[in-house]
Amino acid sequence: MFAAQAAGLSDAGRQVRAVVIDAAWR
Repeated sequence: MFAAQAAGLSDAGRQVRAVVIDAAWR
């Protein structure tokens, strides 16, 4: 979660964060 939050600072990280959240729901 920390990595996703840190990556959220960039547009690419924001997309990655969405993928991680989607994977978590699945």
